[in-house]
Amino acid sequence: VLGSSWIQVPEAIAIEYAGTLPFGIAGKDVILRTLGLLGRNTVAMERSVEYRGEAVRQLSTDSRFAIANMTAEFGGLNGIFEADEVTAAWLAGRAHEDDPLAVQPMRAFRADDDAPYARKFQVDLAQLEPQVAVPFSPDNVKGVTELAGTELQGLFIGACTTTEEELVLGALVLDAAGLSRPANDKQIVVPGDLAIQENLRRAGLWTVYERAGFRVDPPGCSMCLAVASRKAGRGEKWLSSQNRNFENRMGDGSLAHLGSAATVAASAQAMKITDPRSLLARVDQEKFRRILGERRPRRAPEVRVVEPEIHLAPAGATPISAKEARAADRRQAGTIRSRVQRFGDNVDTDAIIPGQFCHLTALPELGAKAFHFVRPDFVQKVREGAQVVVAGEGWGSGSSREQAVLALKGAGIQAIVAKSYAFIHKRNLVNEALPFLVVQDARFYELAKEGEEIEVDLAAGIVRVAGQEFAAEEPSRIIQALVGEGGIVPAIQHHGTTVFERLTG
Repeated sequence: VLGSSWIQVPEAIAIEYAGTLPFGIAGKDVILRTLGLLGRNTVAMERSVEYRGEAVRQLSTDSRFAIANMTAEFGGLNGIFEADEVTAAWLAGRAHEDDPLAVQPMRAFRADDDAPYARKFQVDLAQLEPQVAVPFSPDNVKGVTELAGTELQGLFIGACTTTEEELVLGALVLDAAGLSRPANDKQIVVPGDLAIQENLRRAGLWTVYERAGFRVDPPGCSMCLAVASRKAGRGEKWLSSQNRNFENRMGDGSLAHLGSAATVAASAQAMKITDPRSLLARVDQEKFRRILGERRPRRAPEVRVVEPEIHLAPAGATPISAKEARAADRRQAGTIRSRVQRFGDNVDTDAIIPGQFCHLTALPELGAKAFHFVRPDFVQKVREGAQVVVAGEGWGSGSSREQAVLALKGAGIQAIVAKSYAFIHKRNLVNEALPFLVVQDARFYELAKEGEEIEVDLAAGIVRVAGQEFAAEEPSRIIQALVGEGGIVPAIQHHGTTVFERLTG
């Protein structure tokens, strides 16, 4: 539509994996281990994450997908694996027989040897056991042996980070256990898409799940986000192969534990958390590979490492007029006088607007559901004059849903002050022109207590509380310009397809 966009280039970190993984210990266990070691919203916060090392070569495309997808839980902007022979073989196996691209050399990029990573971390995967995250954070991770025997009320295999490989392996674990029981509404499987669903049927694995008492529901978001007809009940412990176990994530008052599909399947025997390794040892590995390799196995094309072709457009030549600049300044120059609603670190978008309400489109409706579960009096406090949020590190982490910003606006929040913001949530704040400031001074956070009077001078980038004044970090030029325009949509309506040239000219 625009022909161009804007992005603040993030720092990058490298996670280097070493060690050999046994059969059945794969992507979900690897990323949970990484989260457990390095922490959520810490070293990856607002950064691009590259996964590297010799151990990466043994990871399938599905395992890489699970790891990269759960970079969101790690706190990163994105997760990247360099394309290699594994990638080439996976793509070739899914191409049409007459597709010439399936046999042409694959062009792949590589990081420079002297790439300036902000930090590098080594993670040893040798002796890695199945991992389980306990409530209420994906980085609250323990080895399965430590939790073995924990009673469960529900099991779920599905969600966007549960790959076809995991679904196949989960069924083969159940088959190895010889489990047979009546259908149970608290044992649920949801395939990722219709193609995976058909492959499960064709391989006879759908029947394996049903024989073991699992209900197989249609593809889509369900238990992970508590948006299906069935939800986890208050106080119920569920083991799920999904990616998040925040408070109330699977249902109001639920207790979500995270693990691989193999661990979930093994736990179906006694409805207790169970180490799957004894059952994995009985899985027919050739059958596992055969089921996953039914899509036209063929010789992988050659991988050629190339340099990207970079074309830099000239700087915008059409400056904003003086009149427009003055109007933008006036729009930004307001001073907000309010009271504080105080939050801690890593407040995620699930807390800001639970998934059950993301279908709402009107700002007042979304606003009425802001912090519905974790701070039910939030909206009332806004109405009573507490219209500035003060938070710590990682405000807006988790899901990138733009409804989180819309809910804050709909509730009546005038500004946010925090130490740092999740990368995509910050972009959403800019796009929707909800003012936010970054203040690092520890003294400010000592003074800005719940209910404290606060003054936010947006034009000057100054925050005043308890008679003291604190300077905020100056936002980039493009952020200031977009806020001055009232957000990305008004900016496009005003300037058309030359919006970014005009705002940066």
